[in-house]
Amino acid sequence: MILINRTNSLYLSKCKFPYWIILLCSGILILSSCSLEKNIAKEFLKKQQKGTIVLVEPEFIYKINLRDTADKDLQNFTKEEKDSLLLEKSIFLKYVDNQIFIDKYYITLKEELVKRGFYIIDKKDSLDRFTFPVWKLNPAQLQLEEDIEPFTDYYYFDTSLYVQNFALNKVTLHTWLEFSRINSNDTAVDVLYSAQSVKDKISGVFKRHIIDGSVTYNYSANLVTISHVYDLSEYAAKKHAAYLFDYIMNNYISENMPHSFKQEKYFQYNNEKKRLINFKEGFIIMK
Repeated sequence: MILINRTNSLYLSKCKFPYWIILLCSGILILSSCSLEKNIAKEFLKKQQKGTIVLVEPEFIYKINLRDTADKDLQNFTKEEKDSLLLEKSIFLKYVDNQIFIDKYYITLKEELVKRGFYIIDKKDSLDRFTFPVWKLNPAQLQLEEDIEPFTDYYYFDTSLYVQNFALNKVTLHTWLEFSRINSNDTAVDVLYSAQSVKDKISGVFKRHIIDGSVTYNYSANLVTISHVYDLSEYAAKKHAAYLFDYIMNNYISENMPHSFKQEKYFQYNNEKKRLINFKEGFIIMK
């Protein structure tokens, strides 16, 4: 650090090495350190083959109906009986075919990872002829939850508050994915969590009538259907493929930082626009 005061200014002005050069060099060093992570990320992006992933197909989906849990008629049943009755009382979950939902998720996840430069194999294939590094990705638990989410729209006319309440149908897919290296000294298994939802959408407006001053609420509703629930599997798979790419890329940055530097910037890659952006969303790491 250079403290610029009259004495220092006089001294530095007599030096053969002008102080502005020192400041310029310091600025260059700072910019270089800031762009270091980005340069390593670009190095990762240039790789035609990002590695191989052994992708395990999910075997089961847990279904939980949370909308009717307060039903007093269910209090005297065992947990297994209660879960079964709640599933039967659900609006969407009872109509979801497990295998169709899993297939849509698995196929989409596989396709999206291939688009991002990974070679995908199943657990039956030999690893001898595939690109390294090799990881194993196991969507260990898929859990569909059906619930009600309260929504309130409101508006002030002068000092009067008008309110319209709704109970929105909502279905959430919770996913826990186990991710680990194969043929490596690092045997740690990272648990990656993510949740995606689909719910009713209300678009409305309060209207005050000029003649009598009464207020009405006019709205349109885009309601969840079973088709939307199936679409949720593909939407989640696309998110998970993007999140995993970012997770692997940021790990690559960390592993390739010079010894004297610590990774401070994290990135996401927009696969459609082919550009890096600052990290905003991704998996929750549950180690």
